[in-house]
Amino acid sequence: MRALPMIATLNDTDCRHAALKLLAIRAFSEKEMRRRLAAKGYIDENIEQSVLELRRVGYLNDDALAQTLFDNYFNSGKYGINAIIARLKKRELSAAAIASATRQHSVDQDYQTALQLATRHSKQQKSTSPAKIGRFLAARGFKSETIRKILAELSPSWND
Repeated sequence: MRALPMIATLNDTDCRHAALKLLAIRAFSEKEMRRRLAAKGYIDENIEQSVLELRRVGYLNDDALAQTLFDNYFNSGKYGINAIIARLKKRELSAAAIASATRQHSVDQDYQTALQLATRHSKQQKSTSPAKIGRFLAARGFKSETIRKILAELSPSWND
């Protein structure tokens, strides 16, 4: 039986190549990349050197990744701001990167998205109660004040 190579033999170049292979699949945040490389057995010094180099050449950019993900989630029309922020946090993006990405988002944009979703949902379900629509919107990450506005606006149509 052949012995496995020692972790100490993994060097900075190997670490950088592993990081590039990961980036060929999808974009990663710096924390995600560090965690993935550590799981592969690379030492902290090599991981740090690789991350710094990848950041220098622009392959790792948490601010750009946060903005791209935010735009994609928001433009999908399926999520409220709270759900989007939770998804960005799950990708291990920093609070500063998330704040930067969400800075230009307005409450009115969130309201319009919620109104479209609620209208579509109530038409598809045909007999959806206000409570069900409220739960649906809450599960999609909309703020409670936005949900209250939507329910108040849609309530006259339920009385018909």
